[in-house]
Amino acid sequence: MSLSVVAKYIRLTLEIKKVNLMAQMEYRLSFILEVLFSIGIHAAFMALWVLFFIKVPAVEGWTIRDSATLIGIAWLGDAIVGLVAGGIHKLSKLIAEGQLDVYLLMPHNLIWQISVARTYNYAFGSAIVCIMNFYLFGDFTPMRFAIFLLMSLISAFITFNFILIVQSLGFYFGNFETAADKMQSALYSLQFYPTNIYHGLLRFLMIWVFPAYFTAALPTQMVNEWSTLKFGMLVLFWVATGMIGVILFNKGLSRYESGSLIQSRV
Repeated sequence: MSLSVVAKYIRLTLEIKKVNLMAQMEYRLSFILEVLFSIGIHAAFMALWVLFFIKVPAVEGWTIRDSATLIGIAWLGDAIVGLVAGGIHKLSKLIAEGQLDVYLLMPHNLIWQISVARTYNYAFGSAIVCIMNFYLFGDFTPMRFAIFLLMSLISAFITFNFILIVQSLGFYFGNFETAADKMQSALYSLQFYPTNIYHGLLRFLMIWVFPAYFTAALPTQMVNEWSTLKFGMLVLFWVATGMIGVILFNKGLSRYESGSLIQSRV
């Protein structure tokens, strides 16, 4: 894909998000309340960790700075997906209800069109809290913050790939929406806790099945101490999961195209 094509998609994405935001402003009070509610939930969650580390300064070498960085990266990565590509969360539902037909008529990349079609308001509040969280508890410096933002972006890419993979399973297993949501919830649960507490099967799951290690733990290590090798691992994992997601989606789409909207709903 050429740089001009990438630039075109970026411009289109910004225009779609602008339209989405303007539509949300039609119900301004609802939008503000949703953002404030998100801020309150995320702030309360972080407050529990602050209270915990006041009582227990370190857990196997893991401190409040590490937890603030890890939670901030996980939150911001999820928020980026929610703001830019929220529609990917509903892919399996679109498949089950035969609603992909609408997107198949459109001229642009199908995964992109499905992804940018939806914006989650909660993500605005999540992004605000995670940045404040890092500023207050993450040993803030300009360099650490720059790496924090870069790692959050890579975390968002990997999170998106994971969601694409599990949502694409809806092509192969009917009515997979609930299962896909549970798998995403498992990722979110695993990535919020220090990696040192996981052993055996759980550690294997958080690295190779639910990639919490690559969406939170390894990026946190990068913020604390930059490593070119680890950065290469993150990029390689991002590319590999992206390829898996696209292959699963495209092969599943060929199965979907063999039927019709009416047959999908019978």
